Amino acid sequence: MRLLALIFVSLFVAGCGSGRVQVVDPNGAPIQGVQVAPVSLSMNGSPETTNARGEASVPLNIGQDTKWVSVSKSGFNSQQVDLPTKWPLKIVLQPATRP
Repeated sequence: MRLLALIFVSLFVAGCGSGRVQVVDPNGAPIQGVQVAPVSLSMNGSPETTNARGEASVPLNIGQDTKWVSVSKSGFNSQQVDLPTKWPLKIVLQPATRP
C-alpha cells in the first residue's frame, strides 16, 4: 500500500512539472532578484525570485496549462514570453529607458 501511494505521489508531482528560467542582461550577465511568474489564460501563478545565477523555477500547470512566463524587475523593461518547446528558457531583460 505504501509503495502504491509513493508511486501515485511521484506521478502526480512529475505531471505538474516545472521549467528552469534564466534571466540575463544584454551583456549575458545573470540578473538576481527578478520576479518570474507563470501565466495561464485565467490566472497568474505566484512569482519566484531569481538567484545569483539569474535562475528561477516556474510551475507549468497552474489551474490551466501555463502559456507564458512573466518577468519583471525595477530598472528593467518587463516582459511576457511564450513557453519554449525546449528548456531551459533564457530571457534577456533590457534596462528601462528614461524619458
